[in-house]
Amino acid sequence: MKRWMDRFQTMTLDKKIKLLLTMGITISASIVLAISTLSSMVSVTSKSRELVKSNVETVSKSLESIVNNYYGIAVSLIPDDNIQYFLKTDTQSVKYDESRSSSRRSLSVALSWQDDINFIGLYKSEKVYVYRGDSITKSNFEKVYQEDLENSVPWGRGDLRISYDNLYYGEERYTISFYQPVYDMNKIGNKIGNFCINVREDVFDFLNHQELGDSRYDMYLIDKNGKILFCSDRERLGSRVDLSELIKEDSGEFSKAGKLYVYRRVDGRNLYVLGTIDNMTMVKDSFITMWFLIITVLIVVAITLVMVSRVVKLYYRPMEKLVEKMDQVSGGNLGVRMKGEHLGQDFVIISKGFNHMIQEINHLVEQVKEEQHQIEQIRFKELQSQIKPHFLYNALDCIHWQAAAEGNKELSVFVKALANYYRACLSRGRDIITLEEELSHIKSYLIIQNMRYENILDSKFCISERYYGVKIPKMTLQPLIENAIYHGMKSREEKTGTVILSVEEAEQAIHLKVADNGQGMAQKEIDEMNRSISEYDENFGYGVRNVNKRIELLFGKQYGLYYEINGTGGVTVTIRLPKDTEKRGETIVSDSYCR
Repeated sequence: MKRWMDRFQTMTLDKKIKLLLTMGITISASIVLAISTLSSMVSVTSKSRELVKSNVETVSKSLESIVNNYYGIAVSLIPDDNIQYFLKTDTQSVKYDESRSSSRRSLSVALSWQDDINFIGLYKSEKVYVYRGDSITKSNFEKVYQEDLENSVPWGRGDLRISYDNLYYGEERYTISFYQPVYDMNKIGNKIGNFCINVREDVFDFLNHQELGDSRYDMYLIDKNGKILFCSDRERLGSRVDLSELIKEDSGEFSKAGKLYVYRRVDGRNLYVLGTIDNMTMVKDSFITMWFLIITVLIVVAITLVMVSRVVKLYYRPMEKLVEKMDQVSGGNLGVRMKGEHLGQDFVIISKGFNHMIQEINHLVEQVKEEQHQIEQIRFKELQSQIKPHFLYNALDCIHWQAAAEGNKELSVFVKALANYYRACLSRGRDIITLEEELSHIKSYLIIQNMRYENILDSKFCISERYYGVKIPKMTLQPLIENAIYHGMKSREEKTGTVILSVEEAEQAIHLKVADNGQGMAQKEIDEMNRSISEYDENFGYGVRNVNKRIELLFGKQYGLYYEINGTGGVTVTIRLPKDTEKRGETIVSDSYCR
């Protein structure tokens, strides 16, 4: 080391600069190469992960669709009169042969629905069954039916079970079997038989190897205990993969033993589609890019070193000053300037350009700060502009004129309703309140509006107290009632109108309806409102859109508002809210009384 240091000390200044620049360029190029290579590998890996995720999701949906198809076939055969007749007819009956033939005809029709079906078996007892499809001698149906049924696993929909094995045809011919119990249509819960629909294994072809560039990766169908139910490697069928501690959600990914695992739960089932790929396989395609980068960087470095050598030889003294100033700028000092005197005409131009560049940078920095400040002010003013207390001013104006003109008890009612209204608006900072609180708020609001507009609106509350605990975003009904008044009632020739609030209970939701008998809307307008209610549209009412958006954000996109024309010519708004099944009693269609 001392020898190299002594030799370095004897070098001329330009050679020292050349050596240092050479080392700097070489190191910088190495860093750039390392970062570029790592970036390429990360990018390719990320894209591969997303592709595997996408394929696993697609396979999961395809699997659900295909199984539902065969489940639908089995379910559609259950109420068939011929099937029911055969399963209920005693084998000693004179009509047994007739019932057997009739059921075969029904199975023959079902066979024509799908070309992938090998056979359909209708199993009644150990020696009583109906079989249609491939020759029964080929499938060994009678011998292996019970064994395959016992090896099947629940699909998770009804009593459907599924198996993938080679029991029926032996050797290398694997098939998929769907087992669906048949129940007596006249006696609930009485199982009288069982369907076996056997299909070719290529129905699940999408579960075999998937392509990732020039490589392939494996797909599995496993249950919640890690048992492999379907895969291209048949030797692994029935074995278990110890992933129970790693699979904890409906979908996700994890790495184990140098492999990436991507899983997704089949919709509502205790089964998972699992995709697995070696980590090295994902980055294989980036190796070509890496070599290209190495060669490119080496060429660039070589060319740069030659150019630097010549430039340093001629201009190393002025450039030293330029590098010094640039180093200060890179450290964040934008106040530096260069003096180009006695450095040559070329460097004078460089100095002026440098100084102009720093000045422009300072100007741009200040401009960006100013623009950012303006943006913040615009956003603040935009928020302020949304707060328009017109209703408060109108209400206070009514108080003033009512007090001055009449001085009667209605003023007390009005003031109390106004207090209740704003108390409900605050709701102690809660975003979600009960339907009972929301109705109390609306009643106060209606009192105020009727006093403002000379009893323009009559109201009926057809809602049972059983629904008072339903959760609803606060200030949901007020914009809808306000729309009914301003757009439905005030423009009518009749002086007053009616708003009816009612509840209908659906299977998984509560439908809160607001119906008016105002002037109504054209069907085209109704359709446009329903279409754009979840989109931003400057021509569409902010209040209604805001109500719908809050419901979607709080409960999900399956909930919200829906407009339709009612029988009185007015408009009915249906508010779809989530149903609290634990607190709900028996299902009813609607309430039969109004208050």
